[in-house]
Amino acid sequence: MMDKTARFWRWLAKQLPRKLAYFAALRVVGERINADGQVEVHPEILLKIRHWEEYAFYERSIWLHTIREHEKGSEKKEAWRYWRNWLHLWSREISWCVMLFPRRWSCGATVEFNAYNDEDLQFYLAIPYIFTGWLGFKNFVPRKWLPYVWTKPLTVYNPDGSPEVRPPWKMPVPRQTGFRIFDRALWIDIWRDDMDSGHNWRWNDWIVIRPERILFGSTQHTKKDLFSEAAIVELPEGPYPVTVTIFESTWKRPRWPWPHKMIRAEIDCGEAGIPSHAGKGENSWDLDDDAVFAMTCPESTVEGAVLALRDSILRDRKKYGPPSDLLRERGLVVA
Repeated sequence: MMDKTARFWRWLAKQLPRKLAYFAALRVVGERINADGQVEVHPEILLKIRHWEEYAFYERSIWLHTIREHEKGSEKKEAWRYWRNWLHLWSREISWCVMLFPRRWSCGATVEFNAYNDEDLQFYLAIPYIFTGWLGFKNFVPRKWLPYVWTKPLTVYNPDGSPEVRPPWKMPVPRQTGFRIFDRALWIDIWRDDMDSGHNWRWNDWIVIRPERILFGSTQHTKKDLFSEAAIVELPEGPYPVTVTIFESTWKRPRWPWPHKMIRAEIDCGEAGIPSHAGKGENSWDLDDDAVFAMTCPESTVEGAVLALRDSILRDRKKYGPPSDLLRERGLVVA
């Protein structure tokens, strides 16, 4: 029977990273006794030893990394409310994030496989205004136990034009199970794939339970026009004729006796529209100048609706610049 001490050292040797074992081997092989009876190391071996020694210092086998942060806009003295930790165990990692007394309402509990941050298993728990936390495990769960899907065969074309069919391969997918409460509804996930963008409903998609809809029915919206009136929007380059329609919106549930009503205004700027602002330049489709063709705002008077439209256009021009190209096409210049 193998001695317990020998078995322990054999187990410890298996747990040590390869770089540390290689470092120890270099020390044994590279050291020699010179003529003076002193131990010296070959220069070429010494360079490798120093490299692995620095690498082993920064890549320790077991170490804990902690970050204390405070919420954006809060004081530094509140840093105790939020912190993140990473515990590295050789090739494995345990991470957790805790927020005490969060200011935003959140409630839920979920477990997710193949999380977005390369964690095999992640737990989430939120208690409203008391606690919000995540706990993740990396390289703890065997890969064969994690959820995968087989992709479809892919057809690619070689440089000579000949088709080549590549066989399907296994792709990891995140799977989430749990519940969350937000938007005045209960959202239930049952082995749901967060990466799937399909439009066909499946049994493991979001199951949404809305108590208000169950008790009082779905909200129905009705619109009643009150009156319409022509108006003029004054901008620095000149006036623009518009049509303002004042109407009443009503939101009513079948089994709720008190409807919600609001007086709103709809502004029609015509087929040509009103030049609004220069292109934002953030995407390939918004490089050109923009124009406003219609606008709806919570105003009960024609004057208020015209003023709201004018302020919105001037605010966008201040942020993005004037629509020089549109104004030049129409023969107008900003004063």
